[in-house]
Amino acid sequence: MDLKEVLKYQLESAGHQVDKVLEGLKEDQWDAKLRDDCMSPKEVVAHLTECYVAAQKDMVGQQHEWGSYMPADEAPPALLAEMREARQRAWDDLIKSGDEKAVKAATQFIVLHDAYHVGQLATLRLGLDPQWDAYAIYS
Repeated sequence: MDLKEVLKYQLESAGHQVDKVLEGLKEDQWDAKLRDDCMSPKEVVAHLTECYVAAQKDMVGQQHEWGSYMPADEAPPALLAEMREARQRAWDDLIKSGDEKAVKAATQFIVLHDAYHVGQLATLRLGLDPQWDAYAIYS
C-alpha cells in the first residue's frame, strides 16, 4: 500500500464506524445526551461536518473559524446527507493531494476525531438501548 491507499483506507474505516453507530438511531434519540455537557447525536453530526470543512481548509493553509458552520436543515436525514457530502468532498481533496499537510489534516480532523466521537455515540447508544450491538460498528 502506498500512502494514498493507507489514507483512503483510514478515512473509509472511520467513516464506516460513524455511519454504523448512527444507523438505526430512533427519531426521538437524536437529541439525547448522556449528560448536559455532552453532545447529542444531532450535535455530533453537525460538529463532524464542520470538522470535514475545517480539514479541507487546513490542508491548504486556511484557518477555520470554529462555530461558523450551521446545518442547512436539522432534521436527521438532512444532517446525515450534509455530513456525508462534506465528508466525501474532504476525502476527495485529501486523498488527491496526499501530501504531508493533507495526511496530517486527515489524521487530526477526521480519522482520530471520528473515532473519538464514535466512542461517545456508542456509549450513548448502549445507555439508550442496552441490547444495541456495539460490535455493529465493525460490520
